[in-house]
Amino acid sequence: MHPPNMRTRRSTRTIAGAVVAFLVFTSVSTISFGAKVVSASESSSAPVVDISATPSGYLVLHTDGTIRASGTTHRGDVDLPRAAALSATPSGNGYWIVGANGSVHAYGDATFAGDLSHLTLAQPIIAMATTASGQGYWLVGADGGVFSFGDAAFLGSMGNVGLASPVVDITATASGRGYWLVGADGGVFAFGDASYHGSLGGLRLDRPVIGITTSTSGSGYFMVASDGGVFAFGDAPFLGSVGGTGRSDIAALSPTVSGAGYYVASSIGQVIGFGDAITLSGPEVAEANLLARINAERALRGRSALAWDPNLAAAAETWSADMSRNGLRHSDLDAVNASMPTIYSGMGENIFWGSWHHARVSSAHQWLMDSATHRAAIAETAFTSVGLGVACVDGEMWVTEVFGRSASTGNPSWSGAAPSQPRADLSGFDDVAC
Repeated sequence: MHPPNMRTRRSTRTIAGAVVAFLVFTSVSTISFGAKVVSASESSSAPVVDISATPSGYLVLHTDGTIRASGTTHRGDVDLPRAAALSATPSGNGYWIVGANGSVHAYGDATFAGDLSHLTLAQPIIAMATTASGQGYWLVGADGGVFSFGDAAFLGSMGNVGLASPVVDITATASGRGYWLVGADGGVFAFGDASYHGSLGGLRLDRPVIGITTSTSGSGYFMVASDGGVFAFGDAPFLGSVGGTGRSDIAALSPTVSGAGYYVASSIGQVIGFGDAITLSGPEVAEANLLARINAERALRGRSALAWDPNLAAAAETWSADMSRNGLRHSDLDAVNASMPTIYSGMGENIFWGSWHHARVSSAHQWLMDSATHRAAIAETAFTSVGLGVACVDGEMWVTEVFGRSASTGNPSWSGAAPSQPRADLSGFDDVAC
């Protein structure tokens, strides 16, 4: 028996309750909103800034210039003050890394066609697009200035134009004779043979747009916002998103080579696939599923969704891994709080262990919701964010849920016990097991 606990900066408050442990295994299935979390970063602690699909997998770029390769070949990293963009070659046998200073670094069969490292830029470079031949590319700055190299033709830019919001990405048409720029407000600007298919400009967005990518035919495009919401225009098929799950850490988007799927990547290295995006099993699938279940319970009770907190998630994942080695017990939340880059005025923690047919998300969530004290933590109005950690070891599932409230929002006013009813109808949710 391990009680979940809550802590504030001024006092410690324990919420008593049981943590359940049983035995099981089943196969992993995808979560209800169509996403498949395919991996999480292990190669660098720096934030992720871009992702690029290859015929056999994908590449992820961290802001320190480190590349993580999944299902494809890692060909080198570059030490940069700030990496800005990544693009794989058409063959998948090479890639370019672009620095915010306009430097370009080519690996494998990627051709170096020039860069801007010798110039002083008005605004940093934020994105890259390549031509169909792979023999040229465009770089774009946050001010909308476009720079062309190799067989990439300059077709216009938004440089020296007063923009409502900064440009955040560029994507080329299938022919390579046109491109689109997108602003953080979702405004789209088309050049060359790029057709305008619509935008989000003028709409009120929950989170800013962070990327755009073309459909395979070039007759449409996708946009993604930092909350994981995906927006499809023209012939680009909408295949799902993680919008509405309380996230704000999505950093990049890439279509699969076939065009029948896409990846979104979070700043902490979580890669989520839709459509034919290559699916690998992993505990992050369970974490995303748990987040959706928690927020469904809160919504039914009229309580705001918990935002995904990368710092709390890192602590939760570390603790679940520790429990898998050393047994079920609570972490020291005071020590966790002290280690955070920002202080929390309130924190709480639920833990769970299950094996055999209980090593699954549905069992973890049900047992925690059936316990009055664990349920109180899940429904607590004082909490504004959460980080979840799942470790799957030898068919056993170890779960840590760390709840938080930023000190910047003031001291928490605890809502206390949460009635057992109402309960969210989760029958439409796919289950996830170790």
